[in-house]
Amino acid sequence: MHSFPISLRADSTTYVYKYEGSKKTADTLTIFYEREFRYKGDCGFVVNANKPRDGRTHRSTFKKVEVRYGTYITPNSWEVGAQDTSTGIYVEIKE
Repeated sequence: MHSFPISLRADSTTYVYKYEGSKKTADTLTIFYEREFRYKGDCGFVVNANKPRDGRTHRSTFKKVEVRYGTYITPNSWEVGAQDTSTGIYVEIKE
């Protein structure tokens, strides 16, 4: 399991996986999400990355990818840093 950052400047982030010493030189994976900005009083703004409304979750050269979306923020209170298993975007590369 690895953690990777996402861009908050766009509704997608692309990752390039490079291979050394292999016939295959690289794979790419683009994750799509919809940014949701909310004003939280004196704290300024908080942002969440949700599943896109159009349903497109990824584009990849990997054969099989699954993407699941959790929240980065506790939904009812909009507090930053919900620390449970539903936090963030989870990607499983199967092949």
